[in-house]
Amino acid sequence: MKSIKIFLSIIVLLVIVLVFSLQAHAIPTIQLSDETITFDDDKNIYTTYKPIRKLKVDSQYKSTTIYTIQTGSFNSAADAQKHYDIIVQGLRKNELNFLRIEKIGNYHAVRLGKFLDYASADGFLQVLEPQLANTIILKANIKDERIIKIYEVGE
Repeated sequence: MKSIKIFLSIIVLLVIVLVFSLQAHAIPTIQLSDETITFDDDKNIYTTYKPIRKLKVDSQYKSTTIYTIQTGSFNSAADAQKHYDIIVQGLRKNELNFLRIEKIGNYHAVRLGKFLDYASADGFLQVLEPQLANTIILKANIKDERIIKIYEVGE
């Protein structure tokens, strides 16, 4: 009888150790639209299944990441507008693609262009270097609600 109690105690201990070791190696989960992908990096095991519920992204957080040229950042909208007007006067219409004023926090940024990669933005900037001194290329998130003004042909 005593040996059975010892045996059962050992089994209970092993189960507890097993449960804690499984919790220590919790498998990470990533949800991608209609699929959930679960994987264990140690064993390279991948499992795909349908989720119980779908998560939706709030539209206020939607944005597009691009490269753009920032020509200036100002405390006031009036100063940003003056800078914007100088750029419109100094460049040709085909060079003003996606010229805009964006309100970012307390600042008004004047930005030009919408490029897929840094090299494209840099190539465009090299051509316009004399007219666009003291500018920087940024990787930025474009959010429509931040755009105060955007260049339209015929301005």
